[in-house]
Amino acid sequence: MSILHKIFGLSDPVECNKMREQLRAIQSLQAIAEIDSTGKFISANDGYADLFDCRASDLLDSSHSQLIDKTHNSRFQALWSRACRGETVKDTLMCRDRNGQVKWMQVVLSPLNDIDGRVGNILEVASDVTEQHNATNISYSLASCQGLVMLVDQSMHVTYVNEALTKMLSQNEQEIRVKASEFSATNIIGTSLDWLDHELISECSGDQSFSKDIELGTLIIGLSASPWRDSSGKRLGTVLEWVEKTEIVAAQAAADEAARANVFLRQALAVCNTSLMLADTDYNITYVNQSSTKMMTEREGTIRGALPDFRASQLVGKSIDSFHQNPDVQRQRLSQLKDTFLTDIRINGLTFGLIATPIFNDDGARVGTVVEWDDKTDRLKVELEEAQIAAENKRIREALDVCDTSVMLADNDLNITYLNKANIRLMSDRESEIREHLPNFDASALVGTCVDDFHVNPSHQRGAIKSLNKSFNTEIKLGGLTFGLIATPLFGEQGERLGTVV
Repeated sequence: MSILHKIFGLSDPVECNKMREQLRAIQSLQAIAEIDSTGKFISANDGYADLFDCRASDLLDSSHSQLIDKTHNSRFQALWSRACRGETVKDTLMCRDRNGQVKWMQVVLSPLNDIDGRVGNILEVASDVTEQHNATNISYSLASCQGLVMLVDQSMHVTYVNEALTKMLSQNEQEIRVKASEFSATNIIGTSLDWLDHELISECSGDQSFSKDIELGTLIIGLSASPWRDSSGKRLGTVLEWVEKTEIVAAQAAADEAARANVFLRQALAVCNTSLMLADTDYNITYVNQSSTKMMTEREGTIRGALPDFRASQLVGKSIDSFHQNPDVQRQRLSQLKDTFLTDIRINGLTFGLIATPIFNDDGARVGTVVEWDDKTDRLKVELEEAQIAAENKRIREALDVCDTSVMLADNDLNITYLNKANIRLMSDRESEIREHLPNFDASALVGTCVDDFHVNPSHQRGAIKSLNKSFNTEIKLGGLTFGLIATPLFGEQGERLGTVV
């Protein structure tokens, strides 16, 4: 029984031939295939085979399901079941051609009933709707995406603007009119963008993507232009992506200025003599200036006696905890800092003075700590020695003050630096008599005066005293007064002349 009899119930040969010619005409225009109830191809015309980039003979006896993408397999099975129950059904399915390329096919499945009215085979008419499907998806994606997208044709006339860009253009319409007085965001479709930017318009005709920032009033707009092509590669126009960069550019300018200021400050800190470190809010060292590096390098050997892992060249990134035996206490102090904090830390015989000052940003948030280091070790040693000498001198002076011998000390320039109490009494008792010969003599103001004042020939006396290398006894006469003098030179530990005791 012929397929025409199956479909249309025709038995007259003339009518069958007439219908057969009509079907041939339809087949020349449509992609048609016949599939049996098990899902295997019985026949397919060249138009159907071309859809899948194969020959019609390649399809015979093969399973129809192999042409369906696995993501649409269950959808196809549901469609097939309905057709097998006698329904004519239509749907768009994702398929794969012989090379594995995705093809979107619109398929119509029609049941072929036998003479008894039962469904036998299935007739499929298919058409390739890949381009329409992709165009619909692209249009939907452009409309719903958050990016600001515009399509323009080859003559720079606007053909499409997505919702996000329309909103931005509407909000900034007055600013844009500074450059394009007739601009209207709601009526932009079909208008030319020849006012936008001459360099950008020139680049839009090329094959490469191009980006540029332009000014529209007080706005700064970033524009990225890319060729817009169809599936065959034919140039349709240009895709323009807009970015409103006014705040971004201002923020970048502020950041650049802050960076320049930061470089200047770091350069200033690097060359200053104070040893400085910067630490973040987690007390990790972020910066060490040259003075601090030099100080730590000079003391590295001693510090490592207490802190074996210490490396002066590797301080950045380390925690300041490594300088403290009880870091928790130190952290608590630093975390509570509102103002400058001074303390000393001692490491293996070294003493460092620390001045820690919290750093706050403009919003009052704590962003770190600056620590000034002062290596006090040598200075404290000198101060201790000086204190010991001062204490020793005090003891000597106290001893001299209570002795009965009149004692006077003079420096290398023979200026009087000390008189004990016995000497002060002696000079006070004889003051009036001495002033008969030395009118300016003042027993209460002798410290700081020169011993030359006691001599008629001071130059001779100076020479005698300066050449002393041991005790020298002599007498000096002032009118009726006679003073016995014992002058003894004083020498330091290195043999240097310190002065004279008289």
